[in-house]
Amino acid sequence: MIVVTLPEITAIENLYMFIKKVLFRKLNQVLGDHGLKGAARKAWQHRKTKDIKNIKELIQHIKDIAPEIKTLVEKTLAQFKLYIIMNMVKNNQQIEMGFSAKSVLHKYFEIDARYVGYIHYNEFFWKFVKESATFRQMPSPASTAAELRHILQYMVEDKQLKLADIPDNEQP
Repeated sequence: MIVVTLPEITAIENLYMFIKKVLFRKLNQVLGDHGLKGAARKAWQHRKTKDIKNIKELIQHIKDIAPEIKTLVEKTLAQFKLYIIMNMVKNNQQIEMGFSAKSVLHKYFEIDARYVGYIHYNEFFWKFVKESATFRQMPSPASTAAELRHILQYMVEDKQLKLADIPDNEQP
């Protein structure tokens, strides 16, 4: 799965909520395929009586039901790989938000979230959008194409961006 988000708090929160729903749906599907349809939903509906405060505690609760369920859930989480791309970044601080998003997703969902790159804010794009130009008329700056190639290379090679990969004082 590939998610593209913006370096804004609300966008990161929306990403978190989206992944939470996708993961919840996936767990329900997998559990349902093994005769446990609704187990996750039922546990979440009764979370107050079961002292479940978040999705991580829900996952742990489901794992504790039985050893075979624990194995099933752990296998599902291990196969849940997510590539994160930060879009419309303007500076290093915004680039670094991808690392924070990755960390939060791993911490709270125990999934393999990988930050594979970023794309700088492109004034040319917005100019053409405002002028209602067609996509074919929009010039493709070489820097954006290079960023996309770099992101695709990281995904193909199953790598992820490191803080050391970001040049000092990165500017668009």
